[in-house]
Amino acid sequence: MPSTDPRTGETTLVVPEGRFDRKILDGTGYTWREMPLSEARLGGEGKWVAISRDPKTRMLHAASHNRNNSDTGAF
Repeated sequence: MPSTDPRTGETTLVVPEGRFDRKILDGTGYTWREMPLSEARLGGEGKWVAISRDPKTRMLHAASHNRNNSDTGAF
């Protein structure tokens, strides 16, 4: 997934470290950087999600971590 600098609007292609030949990455013409595999995440990936139901109102509530702009919904 690309990362975007909020000040300039410029994007940088972020790739898992060691997965792509650097000549190929350079050949794309895009700005790129490698990220250690331990930090690599898929866009929208969740680490945890919780859903609960209020026993009196039967309303559902959902929550997730704030990494990678995660979001949850309960219906």
